[in-house]
Amino acid sequence: MNLAALGAVTFTAAAQATTTTAPGVDLQLVAPTTHGRWTVRVTNASPVPVRILADLRLLSLDVTPRSSRTIHCELPEEMQPDDDLVSRRLIVPPGRAYSESFDPRLFCFGGGLLDAVAPGAAVVAHLGWGRFSGARPRLEVAPVPGTSTTFTGIARLDSQPIAVPDEPTERPKSVDSGVAEDGGAPDPEAPRLRITGARAIDAESPDYVEIPVTIENRGAHSVTVRFRPETLSFDIEGPSGPEHCSWPLPPPYATIETFTTLGPRESTTMDVLLASYCRGQGLARPGLLFVRPSLDTTDVAVRASGHDLDAHSFHGVVAAPTPTLLRLRHAARNQVSKPVDEPEIEPAESPALQGGTQ
Repeated sequence: MNLAALGAVTFTAAAQATTTTAPGVDLQLVAPTTHGRWTVRVTNASPVPVRILADLRLLSLDVTPRSSRTIHCELPEEMQPDDDLVSRRLIVPPGRAYSESFDPRLFCFGGGLLDAVAPGAAVVAHLGWGRFSGARPRLEVAPVPGTSTTFTGIARLDSQPIAVPDEPTERPKSVDSGVAEDGGAPDPEAPRLRITGARAIDAESPDYVEIPVTIENRGAHSVTVRFRPETLSFDIEGPSGPEHCSWPLPPPYATIETFTTLGPRESTTMDVLLASYCRGQGLARPGLLFVRPSLDTTDVAVRASGHDLDAHSFHGVVAAPTPTLLRLRHAARNQVSKPVDEPEIEPAESPALQGGTQ
């Protein structure tokens, strides 16, 4: 579905679906940071209550980077809702508002879209269907049954454009092995290993997601390391909360095949199944997850093998400096999904959100 291509049709249909007396229902986008949580806020400034569809899956963004064309960002079709949105219908009284936060990278994902949300980019948010089925329009804002009003509904709400703020990009703290944490000079003789994952992975579900993990020797000397599935772990953060995912079995007895020797500036990559490590609730909801791989060769069972090669190999912990962005379109089949939180109206005393640039 391409809402940008259907823009003219949407506005025509929306005009037909409303009277000339539309309520003061306003959509505001607040973007206080380049890469972080944004907020959409729907305010009812009309004298009557209205019913809205409080579902962020209906959100889309038009992003115009500096000196570039406008890019349309939305969820894949299978992540968008169908007509059954009874649980997301929310009655907003006069003078009240509904808001939810989100990460724009969930919508602007893959290819050059991740780079579109950059300082200085102009962004317009849209909340609603933007398309119609048959003669009955799909409405984002509708009158409350029994309310005395001539208002018949709005198919889509559009925010005023805002500018993504200029902010310094914090360099990720180096987590290479052998690098002094206090910023001092590194030991030139110490092994310098770095672990990295893919920048972004778009997956139907976590059941068959392969995470490529690369280890690189950034030092001046060769390093022997036990770079195996059992020495890897993953820390994930997503809609279901955090989870530390580790190898489910004890490490096998060390043999020469379980070690890798990397010369200076050499690297190697191993693909592992995320579902083999994560067995909790971390993958129970679709959405955007941050997956940070780590290598840990300090386990007692690994060091106690008695092999000379093991005794002279690298022993330590190395974590990726930046996480892999993982967009899950569906949850894992073998997990019971956590219930989705019901939408709520902001407290009456809630102050107006700040941080947007009009």
